[in-house]
Amino acid sequence: RGVTRPSFRLGLDFQTIGGLKFNFTGRYNRWDSSSAVMPNDRKFIFDGKVSREITELPGGVHVICFLAAYNLTNSKYWSNQDFPLPQRYFEGGVTVKF
Repeated sequence: RGVTRPSFRLGLDFQTIGGLKFNFTGRYNRWDSSSAVMPNDRKFIFDGKVSREITELPGGVHVICFLAAYNLTNSKYWSNQDFPLPQRYFEGGVTVKF
């Protein structure tokens, strides 16, 4: 128990000429859960991320700005009703490399 039966992953990465990057991923995991825990796991979950790296800064500093959206379709998903996957949420930030 607690392992996936079929599992599928798909994705798409795309970068524009201007340096804007798009990442789109989907995953499907059907868990080996008993009917007693009332699983709701027979659907794809999709996530997306947009990012832009800025490299024209002095001193070799690289800055990456990103915005990510998780569970884009806002699917209710769980392998155990006591531990559901969060519904749609967003995350954004800045990464600095020097």
